[in-house]
Order: sequence, then structure tokens, then C-alpha cells
Amino acid sequence: MSADMKQAMNDCAQRVGVKMNKDSRPSKSDMKKIDSCMSAKGFEKPAGQGRH
Repeated sequence: MSADMKQAMNDCAQRVGVKMNKDSRPSKSDMKKIDSCMSAKGFEKPAGQGRH
């Protein structure tokens, strides 16, 4: 993940009130909020992510 993407993600997380840390994963609905914020910032979701 690029540094500016990480920065944007943290910014989005704060904006939607999601706590981001190593221990707790954001819920699905929280991720949706962050994703839409990221899209608004012009970051595309990398293809093939989230299929582990």
C-alpha cells in the first residue's frame, strides 16, 4: 500500500469515525464507508484484494 493511500485511508477512517488499529478490524459497514470515501478521493480498490 502506498504511503498516500495509507494517509487517505486514515483520513477517511477518522472522517467516518472508524477506529483503525492492528487489533480491531473495521466492520463490513465501516469498510464500505471507508471505501466510498476512498473512491471519492480517487483511490481505486486494488483488484483481487479481500479474497484470502
